[in-house]
Amino acid sequence: MITFVVLTEVEKSWVDQWATAVYDATTGQNLVDTSINTDVGAHALDVIGFSGELAFAKIINQFPVTELNGPTQVDCVVNGLSVDVKTTPVNSGHLVVQPKYKGKSADVFVLMTGSMSEGFHYRGWMWAEDVFQAKYIKDETTTPRFRKAAYGVPQRDLNQGLPTPK
Repeated sequence: MITFVVLTEVEKSWVDQWATAVYDATTGQNLVDTSINTDVGAHALDVIGFSGELAFAKIINQFPVTELNGPTQVDCVVNGLSVDVKTTPVNSGHLVVQPKYKGKSADVFVLMTGSMSEGFHYRGWMWAEDVFQAKYIKDETTTPRFRKAAYGVPQRDLNQGLPTPK
């Protein structure tokens, strides 16, 4: 299974265009994303997120779900399961999910690490119901330390391979 993907120049251009369109649409609706643990702005978060979504879509040979009317909880479907792709530029980063997604998420979350300039690594996946456990809550008092409370799943706890139904 391919676990490393590099976006082409055309794909990188598309990411920038799509992220700008989503940023413009969500700003008008006051739905701008905020970062859990960095000072990265909303547009840059859209670029990071969508580039990871596109990289995962390449791995599974699909086109990602794209909507301009706000954030989506489903980025693609694998083996009949809805997938929400989370991306971090930190190679050792955790799968980070905001508490607001509990009960409103896709079936599974996947983690991509990397950047458009360096490429992306697929790190694994976890059932949504397994992400939302107290043992994964991270905040200002935990290691790693998050500025805002969120679920942070270490890579060692992720399932390998592609998501498959139970």
